[in-house]
Amino acid sequence: MWLLHNFGASHPLKGGMTSLETLRQQFQSELRSFHGDGVRGATEAVVLAHRSGATFDLDLDRFFATLESTAAAGGDVPALLSETTAERRAIQERLRRLQADPELRSRYRKLLVWVWEPVRPEWESSGRRAAADAGGGPACWRKGLDTGLFSIAPMSGQAGLSWTSLRNPRSPKAALCFHPGGSSG
Repeated sequence: MWLLHNFGASHPLKGGMTSLETLRQQFQSELRSFHGDGVRGATEAVVLAHRSGATFDLDLDRFFATLESTAAAGGDVPALLSETTAERRAIQERLRRLQADPELRSRYRKLLVWVWEPVRPEWESSGRRAAADAGGGPACWRKGLDTGLFSIAPMSGQAGLSWTSLRNPRSPKAALCFHPGGSSG
């Protein structure tokens, strides 16, 4: 997700992301024009990862293997409370179009794989290990939730969202909004 977000940036990548600047320039135009709705990033990919159960995987193999069938199956769209109303509408429309159009699903998968492949070797050689060593993946999320580093805000009217329901893509509504620094009250 962050890879797609960064590659859609309108500014040069700096700091720890400098090594990705050439790739940003290579992929930016295609990423920005694919949906044609003016919304940066690929939040719909996060929704699809959640639906497929691949959200916390440290590899994208399961995500890519199930992407088209997951998109075709459809499902509830999370609240996406960190997005603006206009962005939520666009993401819902992206998911609707992906569900309805097999050709679009195929092109979407190819686009994401095309963007991922140049980065995959570095992820496999050092990135995955660094994420795991830093407490990335499920352990990191669990620690963050347990310590109040961030919290889950369920959709309005949805009480009792737990770690188990977070990990379960079939959880009713599975509406998540992560708040750095704990609950926004």
